[in-house]
Amino acid sequence: MRLPATLTAVFLIASQASWGYYHFIRYNSRFAPYVPVYERFELSQLPGGIVPYLISEAGPSQLANNDSTLAVLSQIRAAASVWNRPETSSLKLAFAGYTQNGIAMNNPVIEVVFEDLPPGVRGMGGPTVRLDDSLAGMASNTRPIQKSVVILPNDLRDRPSWSEAFFLTAVHEFGHAIGLQHSWASSVMSTEPTRATTKSRPLGEDDIAGISLLYPTQSWSSSTGSISGRVTLNGQGVALASVVAMAPNGAVVSTLTHPDGSYRIDGVPPGSYYVYAHALPPGLQGEPQPVNLQLPEAEGAPVTPGAPFDLNFYPNTRTPQNQVTVFAGAQVENISFQVTRRNAVNVHTITTYSFYGSQSVKPAFLPQTNAVGRVVFTGLGILGTNGPIAGLNLNLVGSGESLLAGSLVRHPTSNSFLIFDVIMDSASAEGPRHLMVNTPVDSYMLPAALRVVSRPAPSVNSVTVNPDRTLILNGSNFVSGSRVWVDGAPGQVRSVDETRIVVSLPDAPGGHRGTVVVLNPDGQSSLFTQGSSPANLTYDPAESFQISVAPQSLPAGVDAMVEITGSRQVDFSANDLRLAFGTSDITVRRIWAVAPNRFLANITIGQQASRGGVNLTAVSGLNQASLPLGFQVTGLSARSVYAMLPPGGFIHTTVGGTVSLTVANLPQAILQNGIQVTVNDRSVPLFSLSGNQLSFPLPAGTPVGPAVLRLSVNGEAALPTVIQVDPAPILTSEN
Repeated sequence: MRLPATLTAVFLIASQASWGYYHFIRYNSRFAPYVPVYERFELSQLPGGIVPYLISEAGPSQLANNDSTLAVLSQIRAAASVWNRPETSSLKLAFAGYTQNGIAMNNPVIEVVFEDLPPGVRGMGGPTVRLDDSLAGMASNTRPIQKSVVILPNDLRDRPSWSEAFFLTAVHEFGHAIGLQHSWASSVMSTEPTRATTKSRPLGEDDIAGISLLYPTQSWSSSTGSISGRVTLNGQGVALASVVAMAPNGAVVSTLTHPDGSYRIDGVPPGSYYVYAHALPPGLQGEPQPVNLQLPEAEGAPVTPGAPFDLNFYPNTRTPQNQVTVFAGAQVENISFQVTRRNAVNVHTITTYSFYGSQSVKPAFLPQTNAVGRVVFTGLGILGTNGPIAGLNLNLVGSGESLLAGSLVRHPTSNSFLIFDVIMDSASAEGPRHLMVNTPVDSYMLPAALRVVSRPAPSVNSVTVNPDRTLILNGSNFVSGSRVWVDGAPGQVRSVDETRIVVSLPDAPGGHRGTVVVLNPDGQSSLFTQGSSPANLTYDPAESFQISVAPQSLPAGVDAMVEITGSRQVDFSANDLRLAFGTSDITVRRIWAVAPNRFLANITIGQQASRGGVNLTAVSGLNQASLPLGFQVTGLSARSVYAMLPPGGFIHTTVGGTVSLTVANLPQAILQNGIQVTVNDRSVPLFSLSGNQLSFPLPAGTPVGPAVLRLSVNGEAALPTVIQVDPAPILTSEN
């Protein structure tokens, strides 16, 4: 059994110098009621509400053995896409290409760069340029982000791109870039020691609630509930106290109190919760504030955390006894705490591990197939001279499992670690288990300290690549929901049983050496069993992937279609397809693969886009092709007629339906017979023309899928666009 890094190193890693469910906020008043102003991207001002990010193509300067820049870049793209998953968030991050020196950008952007970081610092991130929140069209409680950065280490020799640690750091720093601060709910926005998410399950409910509050969908508030109340000490509100809603064996969502001690936790999934308040732990080495929090401001003055206090469960008990029930679309009020002051928070920053052989796993995962599960842990305030401090006591909250009596002891090979054993319960549900740590003078809760699973982690024994570019994995503990990644690109699973998976390989350059990882839905991956020596494969030699684009130039300020043709066939159905122009001012709204070497895209070019050449990049799986300065942005043209794209990025209709669209720059006196319409090069008569609105029938026989719409106005061709044709709805009758 190889133990993790020493305690000192763990705490150095904790000080990720970044600026949870907490946000970058300020208050416009020093008095209640406190209404926070959030730093976030103003999606209404971005085409399609898409936030672009650019990556420094040079990548890190030093890599781990058998790693590659291509693999690093693919993992960063995969980490960014994690934030597109929550259904209650409207945020969408999109790869916009590689940083192009000397090009000015008008639209908001996230830039990913690699820098030499101080020892122990694994990443940095956050907003760097904000706009005036009084600008017209901006939400009243928003300070719009114009630019954010994600800074990753130049030296990745000890943190390979395929590792859980690198991936989760990248997800974490993107979280800062889009407006989230650190959390105390063991989510991905928690600092590394207490983080309980994994590459397979990178987001916790706390992360989902935090991002959904900043960028809510219409269904968010109706599908979740809220808890509100106040934290007071001697009758005075406690600022920046952490209040946590923790479901037994389930979700954990938290927030921090306002300056008057009031709080509201939004985005709580329906269910029953223990609710508790705790003081923030002190700053660690290199942290100017507790867990490196960027303090909110009230009229320009920083709001500082209140005095330390004892952990307190609602309704004012030292241990969890009562639960609060939350319903969708409803708020539970007056869940308040009267806390007791203490001199300092002594117990905190606890990290748990389990082991598969000599491979450590964080947090601890305990399979129900074992009668007893072992947990190794460390942290501040729990270690004595030669083992646990006197009076240390542990409990699993709301769990069917229990601690084995007498098992809490010093680790046999290190004074920096303790161990305890858990008696497993095969009848209990899978999911997280929350750990309460008590000493004679302090209490501490670690949500999701361990996770109970029904089976061990997947393991890959052999990898076979077939001539048809399918991949066969033989191993153990594969399940129907298993996913397979080569580096950061997902393969398409064709079939799976417990010992064998067949996957269509993502595209990659000939000779590329890729790392193969199996991700199971329970949060485990093959990295748990093979993290230091993961499965890998080497692609056969292949023709390089090259592209051409038509048209090669378009004016600023338009929506239009571009056509990309590849030099060879690619199975687009098995690949993650992206198109990028190296600037935040050109947004790719939607892509359609129409042939093995051809795809179409609708794009939007901002009016303020820099004129001149931009670097066009197409990414297919792990493969990429670039056209340096291969696409030109020309000056605005009042004569450029084009179909304006709706928020979704394409106009859609159904088989046998009618197409309706808005056309920009139509001549004022245009007559209906002055407009000619074709769909897939078939002429279509207009139904109606009213101002700049026109409609026409979809030609009979138009297939389901993308179709190219072209307009001609008084004999001059307008810019084409792609429309989406959906199947006709199935009509049912009621007898």
